[in-house]
Parts: sequence; structure tokens; C-alpha cells
Amino acid sequence: MATKTADPKAVPLEGRLRFRPRDVSEQYGISLTPIYQAIYRGDLKARRFQSRIWLIEPKDVEDWIERCSVPNVA
Repeated sequence: MATKTADPKAVPLEGRLRFRPRDVSEQYGISLTPIYQAIYRGDLKARRFQSRIWLIEPKDVEDWIERCSVPNVA
């Protein structure tokens, strides 16, 4: 899966681009509910920005999707 680092919606923080949960939802076609559940469970690394916004690194999103996807073994 290609990294989406060139997206204009990405938020720069500490010299790196990070995504908000809504951006991840739109770009990867995932509902917000499993994204927030993964953040609260600790499965998806995210950090707070301005005490209310979650920011997620693109690499962490891709790693989380790969861990959660079930391989199609026929």
C-alpha cells in the first residue's frame, strides 16, 4: 500500500506529516469507529495535539491495516 505522505490534509508536527482520524477514514475507506477503537485499545499509535485532536503517522496506519487484515488463503 502506498504511503499517503503527499496529502495536503496531513498536519505537519515536529517535522513529520500526520493524519487526523477523519483523513485516515476518507483515504483508506475505513469507518471512524474502528479507527478510534484501535487508538483507545493501543493497537493504532496516535498522539494528542492541542489536547483534543488525535494525530497518526502514515506508517502506523499502514502497519495497523496490515496487522488487522486477514490473508486470503485458498
